[in-house]
Order: sequence, then structure tokens, then C-alpha cells
Amino acid sequence: MTEEIWKPVVHPDFGQHYEVSDHGRVRRTTRGIKGPAKPGHILWQRTVASGHKRVLLCNSPARKHFFVHTLVLTAFGGPKPEGTECCHNDNNPANNIPGNLRWGTPSSNRLDRPNRGVKIRGELNRNSKLNADAARAIRADTRLSKAIAADFGISPSTVQRIRRGQIWAHL
Repeated sequence: MTEEIWKPVVHPDFGQHYEVSDHGRVRRTTRGIKGPAKPGHILWQRTVASGHKRVLLCNSPARKHFFVHTLVLTAFGGPKPEGTECCHNDNNPANNIPGNLRWGTPSSNRLDRPNRGVKIRGELNRNSKLNADAARAIRADTRLSKAIAADFGISPSTVQRIRRGQIWAHL
């Protein structure tokens, strides 16, 4: 394992108090006003629902949550260009090493997903109310869309989109 390289966080309120490493870690460089935040203290990273890591930076009275991938890319790759977002090359939101991160447009990030083997559809979509068996049953059902929708707790337009193959088309 190579020696960890640390750089200051690029933010006017927090840069003098925190550093980020090329291993995707964040540490405090100055003593906090309260609590165990001593210089060199590695911050705990919370994993959010999307799988991304987040930290809370404090500089009394300012407190703000930051995504670790954004802190790493800003420190090691430069400032965020207008209209871009931080993209993970391997689609692993927990892999926050500089070589895995790049600035890209939101549309380019979405278009990259199939190339990386990621297809968020059907049951993989966390907002989905249906599973594959339910979608097949809806497609085979000959009743009116309104009746089917009531049975599955979805809208009649969703039933129609399933029947036309606009959604759940991969089945």
C-alpha cells in the first residue's frame, strides 16, 4: 500500500480545519471547540441510501455535510466545472480514490451506466411498487386498466405503459 497523500479540503469555511486523502478519508487538522475532534482525527463516514459516503465538517458556528467523493475530486482534480457532477468510473459510490473520480455532465454519467453494467430498471429501482411477476401479470390481464391499477396500487397510466412496453420492457 502506498503512503497516503493528504491535501486541504477546498472550501473557504473548512479548508484550514480539514484534509482529504487519496485513500478517500477525511481528517481534522485543528482542535475542535468541543468533543474528541483532535488534530489528526479521522472522520466517520456515513453511507447514504445511494451508497455514497458523507461527512459532517464543523467550524463553529458553521456545520455542513459533504459527499466524500466531491471533497476528494476537488482537492485532487481541481474545482468543479459549471454544469458537472462527480462521477465514479467503476460505478462504486464507496470507491473515492482520485483515479476513480472525474467531473462529467449528469447526462454523461447516466449514459455511462449501461457501459459499466448498471441498469436500474424494474425491481432495482428503489421506487418500484411492482416486481417482475406483477408486471407479467399486468401485461397478461385483459381487464380495464382502472381495475388492474386498483388491484396493484398503481395508476391506470402505469398499467398502460407496461402493456405498451414503455416500462418493464426488459421482461
